[in-house]
Amino acid sequence: MLLRWSKTVVSASNIRIAAQSSKLNELISFQLYCSDSKIRTKIAGDSEASKLAEKIILLHNDDGRVIGSRTMQFAQELAKKRKMSLKKIESPTLKKDWYKLVPTLEFIKKDAPEKRPESKTLSFGVNIAEHDLKTKAKQVSKWISQGLEVRVTVTGNMNTSNEQLVNTLKQFRGVFEDVPHEITETKPKGGILRCVIRAPRSGPKEEEPAES
Repeated sequence: MLLRWSKTVVSASNIRIAAQSSKLNELISFQLYCSDSKIRTKIAGDSEASKLAEKIILLHNDDGRVIGSRTMQFAQELAKKRKMSLKKIESPTLKKDWYKLVPTLEFIKKDAPEKRPESKTLSFGVNIAEHDLKTKAKQVSKWISQGLEVRVTVTGNMNTSNEQLVNTLKQFRGVFEDVPHEITETKPKGGILRCVIRAPRSGPKEEEPAES
């Protein structure tokens, strides 16, 4: 009886040891799989980086002259040496990509979204008192001088004629006519006239071609 019980205990112990050994083998296999996956991913990444570095491109100088066919790695090293950036430009052929060396600041400015000027809003009716109209116009004049954009709305009612709206705006602008400004005006509709007033856009004016 004792012998039979001992065999049962040994058998149960063997089962537990076998189970633990199986779990350990599974854990080791999983760790090896994860390690292999990381290695495979790293190798793939290194391979892609290597292909990009060895890629042949047609490199242009910042003045537009062609430097010649070079590897991407050469182009990147040259750009770093000159403290410039590489910019992909339009290529008329599909055989190789074209890149151009550009000053870093110029590259950043061209790719950065254009910042719109801060805007103010102002509205008044066609029956506004002359004193109040001048006060508002002087405020707009101040905003324009600060480089701000002003959105103006002239209001009336359904019986207000377009001529009344236009004349009120004309009177309003007359107060600050000596202040340089530009205006974008919409057509009056439904007794409302809207416009945007801003400082003149900076930049050189285009010279008109001389008459022959």
